[in-house]
Amino acid sequence: MTLTMEQERLVLDNTKFVHYIARKYYHENLSHEDLASVGMIGLINASRRFDESRGYKFITYATLHIRGEILKSFRKPHLETVSLNELVKTSEDTERVELIASNVSIEHEIQMKFDISHALSKLNKREREIIVRRFGLRGGDPLSQSQTGEYLNLSQMSISRIEKTALVKLRRLLGSVA
Repeated sequence: MTLTMEQERLVLDNTKFVHYIARKYYHENLSHEDLASVGMIGLINASRRFDESRGYKFITYATLHIRGEILKSFRKPHLETVSLNELVKTSEDTERVELIASNVSIEHEIQMKFDISHALSKLNKREREIIVRRFGLRGGDPLSQSQTGEYLNLSQMSISRIEKTALVKLRRLLGSVA
């Protein structure tokens, strides 16, 4: 599937913005070019899915896709070559661009833990307590909703509702595309 003229214009007009975002995610195991290439996948996907009738600016919409693709590249646990054509399903006559994703380093893992810890600190006390207990963060074993409810003297239904709200907040804070 090829891009329309409008989609191509959006991609070309926002290429520098992809590089700007890629610089924010610089990592010693992934070059700026690799991050920018992965970010371009997000930009292309955003240009295909963008619907201006929803009232959003394209750049706002594209930022989520660009960051999402860059963050996904950090999660790849092993070295692999990924064809851009396979990821964005472009036509066969499009040049193949190879992206190299490498192992996630210890520094990145520490940064992720810091980001999660920072995001957790933005939740209210009850939400934070539920997320920590449900997912076994900070060294504890993961608990079921019922077990968490017993510990906090809340019903399983309340735990479920608060957990959902907290996860939505965390996704927003961490910039995940859910």
